Amino acid sequence: EATEAAEALGAAQRAAGDHAGAAETYAVLLRAQQEEFGPKDPETLATANRVATALRASGNYGEAAAMYSQTLTIRRQVLGPDHPETLVSENNLALALRSQGNHAAATRMFSVTLARRRRVLGDRHPVTLRSAHDLAISLLSQGKPGEAAQLLEWVVQDRRELLGPDHPETLSSSRALVASLNAG
Repeated sequence: EATEAAEALGAAQRAAGDHAGAAETYAVLLRAQQEEFGPKDPETLATANRVATALRASGNYGEAAAMYSQTLTIRRQVLGPDHPETLVSENNLALALRSQGNHAAATRMFSVTLARRRRVLGDRHPVTLRSAHDLAISLLSQGKPGEAAQLLEWVVQDRRELLGPDHPETLSSSRALVASLNAG
């Protein structure tokens, strides 16, 4: 019950825009879970991911990247490199690297994650499309609008079919496609 209450509080804090407060709430829960269940427990790892996500949202990119990296290392050991939760950690670390301005490292990691997600989940899975979108944004940030546009054309087409033309993710990819075409 205490775990559920802490998770609910952290989620409410994030929803209210208090990402630093959410990070603190999740960090307290993480310490308790590490003591009770150990650092390799799936729930402990999920909470570590929540801490890192809240840190990234509050602008603490270095701390977020460190925590995502730690979580990724453990998930690779425990779950394997192609497990969906491992791929979540990998994609999240790439997001943190991009937030730090390390676009080259982020692009490499997004590329690897996208290849794995395509193999594990398929080309049309919403999470695979999210990875392709993230990679395209990194490519655009690196001044590679042509490569970004190629990815985004695929993402926009599949998101329109799967999610609908007015879905926020479809619209986000459509805007990014327009930006990449204008930049090219």
